[in-house]
Amino acid sequence: VAGTISNTWNKRIDYMSYLADYGSGDPSDAKNTSETLSDIGYNGKIGANYNLDEYNNIFFNAGYYSRVPNFRFMFLNYVNDVNKDRKNEKVYAAEIGYTFNNNFVKASINAYYTVWDDISKLGGYRDTTGAYHNVYFFGLKEDHMGVEFSLDAQVTDKINLGAIASIGNWKYNDNVTVNIYDDDTHKLVGTETLYTKDLKVYDQPQTQIGVFGRIQATKQLDIGFEYNYYADNYAMFTPEERT
Repeated sequence: VAGTISNTWNKRIDYMSYLADYGSGDPSDAKNTSETLSDIGYNGKIGANYNLDEYNNIFFNAGYYSRVPNFRFMFLNYVNDVNKDRKNEKVYAAEIGYTFNNNFVKASINAYYTVWDDISKLGGYRDTTGAYHNVYFFGLKEDHMGVEFSLDAQVTDKINLGAIASIGNWKYNDNVTVNIYDDDTHKLVGTETLYTKDLKVYDQPQTQIGVFGRIQATKQLDIGFEYNYYADNYAMFTPEERT
């Protein structure tokens, strides 16, 4: 059992969009320093392992993580406007597995289920007039589930072979609300619902398979190889096509 708690303070100083406060008393001189934000993050986890015998064991892990938002999501649209709707990103995770280990072979298989909630992201698009808009996603939720396997075998005292595999199913759990800002004026121009439910999570291969090996040819020379295969790697969806 383990856990941590922390506090993060952030503020933003903008030398481009605001006039510095020189103490002139002129209300038109907007301060270029934001208020200081204070956010608490914490996590906790629990795990257990049971040895069935000398070579076999089963294990279980579970955890919860509340992560403070990235700095880019604390202030909206590249100005000092505080994101009043910011929330900690939350991760719920559970894993169960089995391991075999003797002098020659180590093999492990595990299944996992993870929920990522209240995710924030930034995107953008050009409308039909060519104007660029920044898109702030908030409240994204992802479900990750899958199975992982690894094998490491000492075939002889000079030959070592192994393999790894990971097969996952990662998708967005629900539709998401976005705020749309004009890139030039930094003003909010609209709020939309994007239909992201059941879309695959992008930019990470959800299927991975690999093999590797090492041969001790001489006392001074080792020969090794490694081959990895990646599949089910999806591109990011475009915001304007999901409304």
